[in-house]
Amino acid sequence: MIVPYIGDDDVYHRAELFLKTYHPSYSCPVPIEPIAESGLDMFILPVKKLETACEVDGSISKDFKTILIDERVYMKQEDRARFTIAHEIGHLILHKKLYEESQKIESIEDFIAFQNSLSPKDWQRLEIQAYRFGEEILFPKKRFIEVVENELIRLGGLEGLAVTDLQTIGETIKKAFVVSSRASLNKL
Repeated sequence: MIVPYIGDDDVYHRAELFLKTYHPSYSCPVPIEPIAESGLDMFILPVKKLETACEVDGSISKDFKTILIDERVYMKQEDRARFTIAHEIGHLILHKKLYEESQKIESIEDFIAFQNSLSPKDWQRLEIQAYRFGEEILFPKKRFIEVVENELIRLGGLEGLAVTDLQTIGETIKKAFVVSSRASLNKL
């Protein structure tokens, strides 16, 4: 099976539609867990040692109604847990139809067989698309620009910006959007 290409513009537009539907205020941080549970009627299930056992910190159930998340991540790393939830929602929004059309998935074994049938390139494409979607919903574009512009003004403008100021801007982004330092610098 070949995973269709979804370009960044399409991911952005789908994320915008998602935010308009489930979080039209665009306030930050985006309340991703309440959106998943109340807006999408999903269940978030912390699982002990999921990351150790499966080498992932999150996954979505075959019926797209449950997000499984490593219990340690969920309890102790709020910023990472938020991104994991957003990423799994990305699979729901971007890939549910693909999973449904590709083959009848009636058991966990069918789900695993489907995932194992993907080439490394197609698997990577699925994951990158979900990561991009997660990023777009956790960093609403207008709000992100506003936070960065305000921080640039506070630091004296773009002309006077030092390389070391990037970390300061990254920390401001991290606090405003409740994401990891890595995610904030990646987005910046």
